Amino acid sequence: MKKTTGRSLYVLLFLALFFIGFTTVTAWAQADPTKVLVGAWEGWVEGIPQPQERWLVISSVKPKEGGGWIADGRYGYTAEKGARHQIEVSTQGGDTILEFSSADKNPVRLKLVGDNKLEGTANFVTSGRTTNRSVKFEKKPIKSESK
Repeated sequence: MKKTTGRSLYVLLFLALFFIGFTTVTAWAQADPTKVLVGAWEGWVEGIPQPQERWLVISSVKPKEGGGWIADGRYGYTAEKGARHQIEVSTQGGDTILEFSSADKNPVRLKLVGDNKLEGTANFVTSGRTTNRSVKFEKKPIKSESK
């Protein structure tokens, strides 16, 4: 009977540690978008002619009626200049997803990875052909341009 009690204790300890770890990972994956997304994100688009660098600057994220959020931001070649965008933010399968179309109407879809990375794709349509390009961003302080 001692072996059964000892095993039961180990099983209970394992289950407790598993659920604590699962809860921590779930809480991390569901970071508050109204806080973590606001800021400047420096990134690049893979496999396109120069310039590959991009900036996504999010000034606010507000809850949307019916669920999800709307982020107000700018997307372009520098942090200071960029086309203004309304960015759809949602939670899908525990992931925080951002979706918008660039100034030339190319759809961009990003996933929040941790608190300081966004990864996803941009779909470029040229000559009737769609090409998916990898896009990656990292949260950075805004650098001022020299005048």
